[in-house]
Amino acid sequence: MVKTVTGEESHLTAFETQLSQSGVPVQVGLAVGKLNADLDRGYVFGLIPTPPNDHGQPACALLEGGPDKRKPSKGKPPKDSAPSLEIDIGWVAEHARQVSKMLLGSIHVVGIYVWAGESSFKASSVELWQDLVTGKRIGIGLVSDGLYRLPIRVVTALMSAVSRTEKKEEECRQLFLFWHERLGHLPFGILKHLFPELCSSLNISMLSCDVCQFAKHVRASYPISNSRSNKAFSLVHSDVWGPSGIHSRGGFQYFITFIDDYSRCTFVYLLKDRSEVPHIIETFILLVENQYGNSVKTFRSDNAREYLCLTVEEFFRKRGIVHETSCSYTPPQNGVAERKNRQLLNVTRAILFQRNLPKYYWGDAILTSVYLINRMPSRVLKGRTPYSMLPGSSQPFHLPPRVFGCVCFIHNHSPNVKKLDPKSIKGIFLGYSSTKKGYKCLATGRLHITKDVTFLEHVIVSASLYYIFYIKHM
Repeated sequence: MVKTVTGEESHLTAFETQLSQSGVPVQVGLAVGKLNADLDRGYVFGLIPTPPNDHGQPACALLEGGPDKRKPSKGKPPKDSAPSLEIDIGWVAEHARQVSKMLLGSIHVVGIYVWAGESSFKASSVELWQDLVTGKRIGIGLVSDGLYRLPIRVVTALMSAVSRTEKKEEECRQLFLFWHERLGHLPFGILKHLFPELCSSLNISMLSCDVCQFAKHVRASYPISNSRSNKAFSLVHSDVWGPSGIHSRGGFQYFITFIDDYSRCTFVYLLKDRSEVPHIIETFILLVENQYGNSVKTFRSDNAREYLCLTVEEFFRKRGIVHETSCSYTPPQNGVAERKNRQLLNVTRAILFQRNLPKYYWGDAILTSVYLINRMPSRVLKGRTPYSMLPGSSQPFHLPPRVFGCVCFIHNHSPNVKKLDPKSIKGIFLGYSSTKKGYKCLATGRLHITKDVTFLEHVIVSASLYYIFYIKHM
């Protein structure tokens, strides 16, 4: 450890001249140089001022003089004490630790300097009142042309205090990392709550664990864009989901979504195979042109083969539609469609679970989910519904909504019904028709679309009844 700080007199004079010309009244900082172990001293190559602390308070401040509280000598009247310097030695020591970590080779922090530029303060002394460890006064340094050259014992106390603090910090860091490993590489933030005293002297933002990087590394986050198109269907997002693993009631395994960027209205088509995608895209584009009077200008999707096939590209080229695709293995770039799929599946699972419906009803549940989502207020639309944003939209619900999967009784319109035969058929409610003003209900081996239905929404159906309906319909 350095016992004193010295250097060529010409170097020190140059530092004093530089500080004097700077016009800074008072300053404290670090003397950087090279250690000489043989002479047990360090040679100063440069000075680094200590910046204000985290609260914006300067590391060194000039205090006005006052009555001298020391006992006066015999025969001498008491006199006012000279101005003094107040130094935040704890912050100076922290600055020394930070700078030491950045220095390379044989260059080190070899001491601490104090500068006072006030002419009335040139002949005064500086008192460093607090040691980092003992809390006691550690020395007095005399000024020479404004630059305080601290005595050997002062520099020794300062540097040893820094050394002891660094040693304690290293021990805390090692113990912190040990507990990090013992607890299965618990995140540093949670570990800090478990051991607050241990972390009091640590800056956990400076800690790192290679094992956590290898084991828990995640992809870069993509900010959610709140921008929207200013016209319906000028930009359409699309994605294909599947296979489901379970064939739906109609033998479907996939579904494709089309989301209008302006209204966030979603259109879903069920697919039996991915090869149907080109035909469904053409069908959707024609629907937009004929029913809503708009043309699709930009079509955005991922890099799935069904979107990049020659049939689709040729169709887009003839229509003048720009096809934008995301980068490979980067689904967040098609985030609108990905998030819509997640929302659809969340609602689908919920309405299947609420009545314990078998999974092969997922196709009907998906169509019901998109019907409801399009008619519910959206945060992105500031409380408006996607359906209301479409051109020429009418009332959202032509029929009152009902609980999906509930028991229902369907009026029997068959001409073969006799006077003493039952007037209704027991079935289950499976959604809403897109082409008729009626409910879709499954009963007697076929799908009924009618408005003449009585619902028992509070009755829980046994799984065997759903199975019977399904087998009869197959």
